[in-house]
Amino acid sequence: MVGSCSLPPSLCRGMQEYPLVWLQDSFENRVERILKDYVIDLLAEFVAQHGAEQGFPVFAERLRQSLSNIQRRLGGERAQRLLALMDEALAEQARSGAVDLHRAWIEGLLREYYDPMYAFQQEKKRERVVFTGNRDDVIDYLSRLTCR
Repeated sequence: MVGSCSLPPSLCRGMQEYPLVWLQDSFENRVERILKDYVIDLLAEFVAQHGAEQGFPVFAERLRQSLSNIQRRLGGERAQRLLALMDEALAEQARSGAVDLHRAWIEGLLREYYDPMYAFQQEKKRERVVFTGNRDDVIDYLSRLTCR
């Protein structure tokens, strides 16, 4: 499953065996990409779909629900702390339009949840990793493979 979508069984089986290319990016770039995708762009989608007045509340509830969906894995205290940071960021965004405060909960979520999970997955699959690098290095590596 990827979100609410499922992959074909043959692809799922293959994903357990295929060689892997591991894309690395700086922490700062990842924070900025998540801020753009899940705060700036997502709000724009909700405003386009629900209108200016209803878009923000629906967007804010979506962010809160997404955090709530992983609350059990985060642990109660950590989830509450990140939710407080998110609520503070949402309140400031509603008041002024500024999105800077969202970086705090995004950084916490990456450091305390996603990065440890990715490190565990990478270690578990390290025998299958055939290349690791940044965006440009990965593109170069893959283009050399496809040009053969």
